[in-house]
Amino acid sequence: MLHARAAASRRTFLKHIGAGALMPLALPRLVRAASANGKVQHAGIGVNGMGFNDLHSIASHEHVDVAAICDVDKNRIKRAAEQWPNAKHFDDYRRMFDEFGDQIDSVNVSTPDHTHAAITLTAMSRGKHVYTEKPLTHDLWEARQLTLAAERSPDLVTQMGNQINSRTVYRTAVQMIQEGTIGKVREVHSFVTSGIEIDERPAEGDTIPDSLNWEAWIGPASMRPYVKDIYHPYRWRYWLDFGTGQMGNFGAHLFDPVTNALQLGPARTAVSEGNGATEEHWPRGGQIRFTFDATEYTDDAGLTVTWYDGGRRPPEDLVDMPEGRSLPSNGSIFIGEKGVMMLPHVGAPQFLPEELNRSITRPTLEPRNHWHSFIDAVRGEDETTSRFGISGPLTELCLVGTVAQQHHGELLKWDPQAMRFIDNPQATELVKPAYRSGWFPG
Repeated sequence: MLHARAAASRRTFLKHIGAGALMPLALPRLVRAASANGKVQHAGIGVNGMGFNDLHSIASHEHVDVAAICDVDKNRIKRAAEQWPNAKHFDDYRRMFDEFGDQIDSVNVSTPDHTHAAITLTAMSRGKHVYTEKPLTHDLWEARQLTLAAERSPDLVTQMGNQINSRTVYRTAVQMIQEGTIGKVREVHSFVTSGIEIDERPAEGDTIPDSLNWEAWIGPASMRPYVKDIYHPYRWRYWLDFGTGQMGNFGAHLFDPVTNALQLGPARTAVSEGNGATEEHWPRGGQIRFTFDATEYTDDAGLTVTWYDGGRRPPEDLVDMPEGRSLPSNGSIFIGEKGVMMLPHVGAPQFLPEELNRSITRPTLEPRNHWHSFIDAVRGEDETTSRFGISGPLTELCLVGTVAQQHHGELLKWDPQAMRFIDNPQATELVKPAYRSGWFPG
């Protein structure tokens, strides 16, 4: 049985979509039984940076064996192999599933954004439980497919890697909003200081290192020449074809308590009011304004949510700050009928006016481990709180924002049932990308 909050969030989203409009990919129920030693046999796909952290955190569970490590860069495999010497090595996830899939129970997908959906759907089609890094997908159609795939395969455990979802401070904020601490909320402002670094695409490519499987790195995206340090290992995040900018990168964190606390359905409109994307890059500093239908936790007229990144900030006079206090560097501000809640990124909620902050009683919540709860759910001992039925709609919200950034200054009206932008066929073309042959399941 789903937790009440998770079930409500899923119902809020699903009532807006029609089954016939989406043509979800069919997935069999091929869930592999646990191994003879009683441990979950896990594979890490993408094992550097956050991928290494994800795999290390999952492997720290006492009931996990790391059975395989997969990365397009053999240098990364070498480092991970020192940590997990008994794991099989692969540089192409398709070959891993073909040759070793029957030895794997679960995977984590910690690769660049543009490959998340293809790898995740492949894993689910093979009956594997999946932990996929945020943002869940690169494009809107992909997010919807993962949401529906999880609905059609209830035996599969899913979790998005927005580990903030499990943090006590964020869960406390969600509960206090829903308990009416600041009354009904009329607007939210979410902001992250960091922006993106912008490079121009070089005219010529470099020699592909022997250690790098560039074909697999590109995956379903359009092929382009390898250039040292421009895409791999990190700056892929800034390019339209591979990343989702700061809206996707941090929106999966900052919007999580907003959508959970207020039980939001899909965004109805979005407009980019900061810098727009170029033909190649996400904007250096973005600002996007979203509108939503009313819920029981919002003003009856609905809700406005404004996103800021790359040095853009909410107006200085948005809230009346006491002397000596300032807005957090990153986080969200909830403006309610009875007060204001400031929620720093990975920080405890604070309230204004000061009298409210001093008088409230904060709930005491048990800590959760985002990675371990995924494994516990695989073992039938827990339920994940950022399953695709929740994180899929959250990802759609972020990706409506990225489409707005590619149509800067235009008010986009989102039709979630038809998965189109009303009266804007150019924006609708961005809902589903074209894929290279052989790199997307179905």
